[in-house]
Amino acid sequence: MLVVAAIIGILAGVGATVAVAVRATGGSASQGTAAGKPSGSSATGSSATGAPVACADKAVIAVPEAYLSVWSQVASAYAAAGPDPGACAAVQIVAKASKSVADGEVTGLDAWIPEDTAWSAKLSATTKAAVRGDSPTVAMSPIVLSIPTPMAVAAGVTTGTFGPQTLTELITLNKTWADFQHPEWGALRLALPDPSASATGAVAFAALASLVTDGNVPTTVDYANPTPEQLALIRLEHRVAATPPDDAAVLTALGGVDAVVGTFDPQGPGMALTTEAALLHAPGAVGRVGVYLGQGVASVAMPLISLSAENTGAVERFAGYLASPAGSQALAAAGLRTGSAAPAVDAVSAAGIIAASGGKAPVAMPAEVVSATATAFSFMHIRLSSLVLLDASGSMNKLFPGSTVRRIDLVVALAKQTLTVSSPRPAVGCSPSRGMRAASGSSPWPPTCRPMDRTTRVPCTPRGSLKPSPRRPSTAALPCMTRSCRDTAWP
Repeated sequence: MLVVAAIIGILAGVGATVAVAVRATGGSASQGTAAGKPSGSSATGSSATGAPVACADKAVIAVPEAYLSVWSQVASAYAAAGPDPGACAAVQIVAKASKSVADGEVTGLDAWIPEDTAWSAKLSATTKAAVRGDSPTVAMSPIVLSIPTPMAVAAGVTTGTFGPQTLTELITLNKTWADFQHPEWGALRLALPDPSASATGAVAFAALASLVTDGNVPTTVDYANPTPEQLALIRLEHRVAATPPDDAAVLTALGGVDAVVGTFDPQGPGMALTTEAALLHAPGAVGRVGVYLGQGVASVAMPLISLSAENTGAVERFAGYLASPAGSQALAAAGLRTGSAAPAVDAVSAAGIIAASGGKAPVAMPAEVVSATATAFSFMHIRLSSLVLLDASGSMNKLFPGSTVRRIDLVVALAKQTLTVSSPRPAVGCSPSRGMRAASGSSPWPPTCRPMDRTTRVPCTPRGSLKPSPRRPSTAALPCMTRSCRDTAWP
């Protein structure tokens, strides 16, 4: 796993304010009213005298679904401003997954604004060949941790007592919701956009990785004998319970909050990671409280990537507008940030985000860090079911050669270590075996047991004729990580 130490400086907020500048640059799609690139478009701009100008060269720009309304608002402001007299001042914004565009679905597109510049490191040969000129950053949006209101109240978010230390303890399981008088909520669960489909997820995971390891992000993970930092990283990945492909879908991926009335359902609640801009336009933000990661430092940086030689002029005009003072104001009004403008505090507060939790200038993560994080997460997030089968015969009471440790104690210790770092979601269980079934022909395990949180460990207690005895060592100390004891029952 390659998550380089560049994250440390980024999240420490030592970087200077990032000035967003734009230079002129030499599948299916969906939008509010149309799809694909129009033929014989009837859109118009304005002339120096106010007469309409036909937009035959209107640029078609793809953006992720979660930002369709964001960029449509910016496009409307651009068309209304008509900054270039006698030229078309209109762009058509269409929704298209960033991964699809990166993989080569560029037909009919003149430009593309993905969630982050990191996509530049993941372009297919087809997309790479279509890129024209530079791809400057045109806007930024900080990462926000969105929390169901009851959880935010319990954790002290609304009173200002919730900070990085509390979040770290919840992620590393040094605390659970039981420590906040809500054992029914279990352990912390997180939803973040799938890092392989949205760079926002990779940026968020990298930011949290730096947090839980105190900046000492490991470059490799030893699952057999993890260091404290490696174990913290493993537990962070275990907390990720949902990875929808969309930056807005994370708000409802774990349930817990009714988006219409804001009621709270304790079954399956969780925190979600997305961007400020997505929250400002998402109805799913109702009933949630948001706090900035790293006081607003952790952020995505959105580039404008020109993909067509056909409408280069239209893309350049739009780029010039975004770089202007009027363009900065339009971006801020739509929920995005530049070096000189940011969303209004009232709008931020209306979306449930605590403005005081920010304050620092957003800093873009290097594209190679974001790309490496996405690759590392895809490796770590593989879910494997496993069964620990222990020999519980009398010979396991013998000491391990050259030590004072019984064989069973050594095996149990190894099994516990395995279960500590194993995948939390699939079936994971344990079963002592004497090489045969119990005399009654039944399983030594209870056929059913109460549902439990996926990180809860309960002793594996045999029943029937396989009770512990002086000749048969007890395995009661071995923890199980299962939702049902049926996961560990013999067939």
